[in-house]
Amino acid sequence: MERRCVLNSWSKEEVRAVIRYEWARGVSGTEIHNRLVEVYGPGVMSKQMVRRWCRTFSDGRQQVEDIPRAGRTRTATTDANVGKVDDMIRANRRITIDEVAEELGISHERAQNIIHDILRYRKVSARWVPRQLTSTHQEQRMAVSLEHLVRYHEDGNVFLFPGSNISRQNRRPHLWSGNIRHHLSERSSRQLPLQMKMDEEVMAECQRKLLILQISLMVASYSSEILRPKNSNIPVL
Repeated sequence: MERRCVLNSWSKEEVRAVIRYEWARGVSGTEIHNRLVEVYGPGVMSKQMVRRWCRTFSDGRQQVEDIPRAGRTRTATTDANVGKVDDMIRANRRITIDEVAEELGISHERAQNIIHDILRYRKVSARWVPRQLTSTHQEQRMAVSLEHLVRYHEDGNVFLFPGSNISRQNRRPHLWSGNIRHHLSERSSRQLPLQMKMDEEVMAECQRKLLILQISLMVASYSSEILRPKNSNIPVL
């Protein structure tokens, strides 16, 4: 049985040379990665990066050393690198920190700093996504939710079903009680007028608006409890 030993130290030029050699012999990127892991261990290089180097050699590159970059500064956290990292993540949400560091020729720590601390990305289901909504996004969401709530209080079912023949004289008034569960249960128990005949497209639009209203009411109720000071006499919408 063939004996294999894991090398504890290596250079990136050495690994690239092995990839180039195996690629020249017609070995696939996946098999090259498996052979690298057998000798150098699982932390040698990701499978995606091995495949990328195979494509690079196929495009005509011969050298395994880093290509000198003109005007390259000492620090890795430059605006140019930040922009490149952002473009790489947007192009491939599953790219790893090691792949980013390898592509830019910077350390793992610098790549992690750019991704987490500067660009504010985090991993969700192995994909990079922006972190929490900004304050501007939160304010816009609150404004739209309150606008929907006010329109419902003013127009009632006409706001929900603009294409129906519910008149303002026949619509049922409804007052906000301040209890979201009571409001939703009461609204769900009502029967729509029999004269409302809507096709599937109109019904789908109504269901969408009902969902928007539910979200708006929940956000407005939650916000009123936060923004209203304790022992305040300010009424809830």
